[in-house]
Amino acid sequence: MALTPSGGHLAREDVHHGKTTSGVYPEYKDEAVKLVINTGRPVAVVARELGIQESTLGRWVNLFKAYQDAGDALSETERAELARLRGTASRVGGGLVSRWPGLAG
Repeated sequence: MALTPSGGHLAREDVHHGKTTSGVYPEYKDEAVKLVINTGRPVAVVARELGIQESTLGRWVNLFKAYQDAGDALSETERAELARLRGTASRVGGGLVSRWPGLAG
């Protein structure tokens, strides 16, 4: 989901990807955080332009910074995809082990 200019304000485009548990697309979070980080504009200004709570965007930015400080270079989008793939792998892997007990290790 990309943030695009819309009548002088930024708006999100709908896409058909899975949402996070908070109901916000990971791509949208990534783009919102990038607006703060890359432009140096205050969280309050960007949040107002996007129509989201300042505290929400501030939390996203702080999480991004904490991940960067910890050496985690994954974006919110990549983290969501990794979680989805791990869930799929555990479901598939469990099925393989039940069909072929020799895989259990």
